Amino acid sequence: VSMELHVTALGESTQAPAVKVLLGPRDAIGEAQPSTMAPTPRPGPVMSIDIPRLKLHSSVVQTDWEAPSFTVGQIKGSANITLGNTVLIGHLTGAAGNVFAHLDQLEPGDEITAVSRGLPYSFVVSRMFESSNTDSRPIQPADDARLTLMTCAGVWNPFTHDYSERLWIIAEPPEQAAATIATAAVTATAVTAATATAIALEPTATP
Repeated sequence: VSMELHVTALGESTQAPAVKVLLGPRDAIGEAQPSTMAPTPRPGPVMSIDIPRLKLHSSVVQTDWEAPSFTVGQIKGSANITLGNTVLIGHLTGAAGNVFAHLDQLEPGDEITAVSRGLPYSFVVSRMFESSNTDSRPIQPADDARLTLMTCAGVWNPFTHDYSERLWIIAEPPEQAAATIATAAVTATAVTAATATAIALEPTATP
């Protein structure tokens, strides 16, 4: 008997399911893993994110600006994955959740995986910093591929119902992140050496 089975993907995943043929509840007579007869999907919005260090796995939804409740949001208008600056935001604490409560525990070199249209994209944390809650520079479009994660930081203001600062995590594709981390290390070494030299050259006070 010849059988032909066609499967159509209705969601983001493009991987065909495994197929097994049974004569009875336990009598398997054949199985196969059909190939996907479709091109690799183009980079799209982030659908989920995985951060091993934080043991965090969350879905991602599109949002105008306010972080969604109990999950991660991608700012609408920020780049599709790998096509520029993809900006993800999440709450630090409060009634709407704390999905990014431990974002400050990340360090350069930590891995982040973002999934878009069924495909995983690997990123590595390259730098992190805090800035005022009015600083919009980190969300501006960029030519290079990057994943920008943001949550609140600083002091809570009960009058404005907002924190004074924002914590920003910048992650880049592995090779690009390695270059950024190496450059930062060289800069830090140079600053330390310059500081030590300046201290050594300071005049000694005469008793």
